[in-house]
Amino acid sequence: MAADRPQGVRALSFASRLDATARRAPDRLALVAGEARLTYGQLDRCAAGFARWLQAQGAQAGGRVALVLPNGIGFAVGLYGALKLGVTVAPLNPQLTADERSRILADFKPALVVDSVPMAEVEGRAVANVDGPALVLYTSGSTGRPKGAVLSHAALAFAVDSWCGPVMALTEADVVLGVLPFAVNYVRTTAGGRTAFFFADLVPTTAHLAYPWIMGYDLYPLTTLENKKRWIPEAVKNEWLCFFAHDPQVPAAYLREREGKVVAEPVHEPELLATRQEASGG
Repeated sequence: MAADRPQGVRALSFASRLDATARRAPDRLALVAGEARLTYGQLDRCAAGFARWLQAQGAQAGGRVALVLPNGIGFAVGLYGALKLGVTVAPLNPQLTADERSRILADFKPALVVDSVPMAEVEGRAVANVDGPALVLYTSGSTGRPKGAVLSHAALAFAVDSWCGPVMALTEADVVLGVLPFAVNYVRTTAGGRTAFFFADLVPTTAHLAYPWIMGYDLYPLTTLENKKRWIPEAVKNEWLCFFAHDPQVPAAYLREREGKVVAEPVHEPELLATRQEASGG
């Protein structure tokens, strides 16, 4: 999803930017999940409907809500609707064990835990102007015990701006693929006939290309293994430009199969700049 930056008091709110996009381009496609589609106008109305539903369940601006949802349109509607209402959201992986979930919920203390999102459209509502945090993201850390990282509305907007702008140079014509739980995401984006894949923590360095090499503090190693087996061959076959966020020597590379192994063919800065100019038509 892309979002406009409106003027005024809510200029640093990610949700208010989605509001502005919905007003400017209500019929533009925002989300695709399987056969399901939502335009920005529909997304705005569904989010407003979910915000109303949250209120009916007792949630209110400044409170806390946990979203235990898989990737999909329901997650996007739930997050957007909760931010519209002005609650602080903790998105939790549905694959957490009961014990893991209990520990996180005991720490976060939400007023409501949501595991499904009713998709009812109502006329859009303005984003609440609150000072509380936007998100609390529970990460594993080196000890393996989840820790809550607090993200303000300004920090969320800055992260989106940084990724969409200087990092990926996205335009309204681009399509972004989200596949892992949204709290731990990797991204594929296509522009100008070229595809880039940001591996994030799925393959943090080129040393982790071998399937068994998974970070020691990964709470879901079997899920990571399954996704590596899915996306690494795709990157090889389709010659995607791959980015490795934690590799100080090889931040970008094409993946090649040699003698039965996948290896990284480094891409250096001049070639990256040329690729970016080609993709943007410059």
